[in-house]
Amino acid sequence: MPLFLFKNSDTNEVREIFFKMNDDKVYNGEDGTEIGKWSRRWTKPNASVNSLSNTNPFDTRAHVEKTGQMKGSLGDLFNISKEMSERRQDKIGGEDPVKRKFFEDYKQKNNGAKHFHDRPDKIETKHATIDFTSTSNKFKEL
Repeated sequence: MPLFLFKNSDTNEVREIFFKMNDDKVYNGEDGTEIGKWSRRWTKPNASVNSLSNTNPFDTRAHVEKTGQMKGSLGDLFNISKEMSERRQDKIGGEDPVKRKFFEDYKQKNNGAKHFHDRPDKIETKHATIDFTSTSNKFKEL
C-alpha cells in the first residue's frame, strides 16, 4: 500500500498519508504551511508470511485456532494448508493421511467419482494414452 506514516514533532500526532508512486514523499500538513514539523516514520515492510512451522502438523485443533486468528486472504489459508500437508507427507514418508481421507470421503459422497486431484498422472489403455502431466492435456492414439 502506498500509505506513509508522518509524525508531527510538536504534537506527536501520527498521520497516514497516501502518495502516488512518482510523488515526492514529503508532507507539510494539510494546508502545506507546517514546513519541517512533519517527519516520515519508517516501518518494516509487511511481507512476512504467517507460518505454522512450530505447530504439530497432525494437530487439527491447533491449526484451526492459529488460522482462525490470522488476517489474510483465502489463498493464504490454502497455502498454509498445503504446507501442513507437505509436512505430514515428509514425516510419514508417503501420502498425507488427511488428504487421503478427504479423497475417500469425496468419492463416497459423489457415487464413486474421484476428485480431480486424486486422478493418476497417466491413463493407458490398448487404444489410447492420456497424459495429465503436460499443460496441453494431449490425447494420443496408439
